[in-house]
Amino acid sequence: MTPEPPQTEDRIMNAAAQRNWARGLHIAAGAVIGTYIYSPWGSDPAFVLAVKVGLVPLVGLSGVFMWKQAALGRALRRRRDRAA
Repeated sequence: MTPEPPQTEDRIMNAAAQRNWARGLHIAAGAVIGTYIYSPWGSDPAFVLAVKVGLVPLVGLSGVFMWKQAALGRALRRRRDRAA
């Protein structure tokens, strides 16, 4: 037995909430990267590693998500509809 796909009302987050979440994450991570560049914390090896390994990819992924959210949603819906 396959479970029913979630209906629109059953979604955890709608598209506007996803955009707001991604935008806030993108801005917060960008602010930390700005802190890395303009503050004396840029010389702390742990902070440098966290920014380079964690935050830079996070900013990139959130930017791509905001840019391609509609196309990603369409592709996931098509895939879900084919599986059902």
